[in-house]
Amino acid sequence: MKMRLLLIAILLIFVLGNVKAIVVTDKPELDAYALTKVVQSGKIQELKIAILNTAKHEWSERGTLEEEIAYNMSLNACNLTLKLESDKIDVLTERIRIPVLPANSQKVVSFRIAVPDNISGELKLNLTVEYERIRYVEVSGNVSGSYEVDTSTRGKV
Repeated sequence: MKMRLLLIAILLIFVLGNVKAIVVTDKPELDAYALTKVVQSGKIQELKIAILNTAKHEWSERGTLEEEIAYNMSLNACNLTLKLESDKIDVLTERIRIPVLPANSQKVVSFRIAVPDNISGELKLNLTVEYERIRYVEVSGNVSGSYEVDTSTRGKV
C-alpha cells in the first residue's frame, strides 16, 4: 500500500512538474454584414447575415509550444450569442447561438423578420454579439486544457 502511494506521489510530481501556463492578450476580431440587401414590406422573410472572425494566425514562431497553443486558442470566439434589434421591423428570431467561430472564418446566420406594410427606404438594424474568449491556457505534457474565459460584448457590429 505504501509503495502504491509513493508511486502515485512520484507520478503526480512528474506530471505537475511539467505543467506550464500562458496568459494571452490576443483576441478575436469580429465583423458582420448583411447578405440580404433588399426586403419586401408586408412579408415575413429571412435576413441573412455573415459574421466573421477576421483575426489571423501568424505562422511565425512565437516561442514555446505552450505559447503557440495559447496564441492559436485565444483568437477563437466561443459561445457566441447574436441578437438583432430594430425599432421599425419585428425580429421573430430571438437569438442565434454559435458554439465557436475560429480565427479567419465566417458563418452565415438567418434571422426571420416581419416587415410592416408601411415601411420603405433604408433601415438600420442593431446586431449585438456576445462572445467568450480563452485567455489562459495550461499545458501539461501532450495535453492542453483551457481555463479563465473572458466574456466580451460587441454591439452594433
